[in-house]
Amino acid sequence: MDRKRRLLALLHEKSFRTGHFVLASGKTSNFYIDVRTTSTDPEGAALIGDLLLDRIEALGGADAIAGMVLGAVPVVMSAVARSLDRGRPVSALLVRKEAKGHGAGKRVEGAIRPGMRVLVVDDVATTGGSTLATLDAVLAEAPEVKIVGVIAVVDRNEGGREAVAARGYRLDNLVTVDELKALGERPA
Repeated sequence: MDRKRRLLALLHEKSFRTGHFVLASGKTSNFYIDVRTTSTDPEGAALIGDLLLDRIEALGGADAIAGMVLGAVPVVMSAVARSLDRGRPVSALLVRKEAKGHGAGKRVEGAIRPGMRVLVVDDVATTGGSTLATLDAVLAEAPEVKIVGVIAVVDRNEGGREAVAARGYRLDNLVTVDELKALGERPA
């Protein structure tokens, strides 16, 4: 089984549920996708990391992968950990929702520098809010950074792609909600 089909199967088994849910945006939905239950699984993390690294290669490389705390952390770290094995290491940039109130007061953790090529990732793209917040934080920290791509593990197809496009970037995905739904319902 190829990696994408295996990831799709794992996401369906571990992360996709049907029922009645309230999302972070306050909207209600008849399905929920908790990518963390897949991205924190050893096989799921390896698959996500490998698929993201394949995308980085297709984009011409990256120096770092950035994602919002908490949902994107295992996504970022899965690719960072696997990148060394490929001989093309990438670093992690972890974005806090707010700057720390102590120490250096950082919002972006990790070694960020001007001219870096950065891939922005998210676990699930719904409206694109956390994806855009990650982009904003990275660019505020180092405006000379080059964003090479924006990828969500799962795109819910609920406006995130359009919101990211309005900022001049293209939101890609590893899997769409339609692919998960096609595999059948998974009651909560």
